[in-house]
Amino acid sequence: MAPPPCCDFYKGQEVEVRSNLSGYRGAWFRCKIQDIDLVKDGRMKEGRLKYLLKYLDYEEEEDHWTLEYQISPFSSRKPMKKHLQHMIRPMPPPFLREDKFFQSSFKEAITISKDWKVGDQVDWWTSGCWWQCTIRKLIGKDTIEIALLERPYGEGGIYITLKSYLRPSLKWSKENSWEVLSSDAQYITFEQGRKRSREIYKGEIFGEKSVKQKNSRGVIPKWSNLRELIQKAV
Repeated sequence: MAPPPCCDFYKGQEVEVRSNLSGYRGAWFRCKIQDIDLVKDGRMKEGRLKYLLKYLDYEEEEDHWTLEYQISPFSSRKPMKKHLQHMIRPMPPPFLREDKFFQSSFKEAITISKDWKVGDQVDWWTSGCWWQCTIRKLIGKDTIEIALLERPYGEGGIYITLKSYLRPSLKWSKENSWEVLSSDAQYITFEQGRKRSREIYKGEIFGEKSVKQKNSRGVIPKWSNLRELIQKAV
């Protein structure tokens, strides 16, 4: 069955989904869309989309249907549309250090130029899903203390984990795509990466270590050679 024309996702796509069930609030689960259907709803003329999802990290769980939008349990239900919560989003872009993005082949990524700091909003990978939380304390070179979102938005609790299990928290919408919640992180696309690389190439970032605009033959190198030049500049 073909998906409805207003559908933003497709069968076979890997996505992230959240739940308002107690014990799972504030977590994003990796899933794969098995099927798509349109549910008639008397309160919404256009109806509501639902997705049959398969958990990628919980193989023992059965496939289940989830509505793309659900009424937020934390707000008034009137008017209904103003309190609908997006339950499904695309898989987030990869998370890289800013300098690594220039050396990669990704078309988009979430980058961070500095190390984590107290107050950063991050996601913590544990128990097969990503939990939204805030950094409370920097304990050591690789260790951090985090706090999960407080109830009713999360499950609460303070934990100690490694930096390698963290990623920047993100907000996604159809209108604005990805928005980063941490101040030092940013969503960057291939075109933005090209612009940033040109800045580095012209010496606007590395100062005395800048690379000349032209090589010995007086020719400006192409984009395909910029990664090597950036590495030499650093």
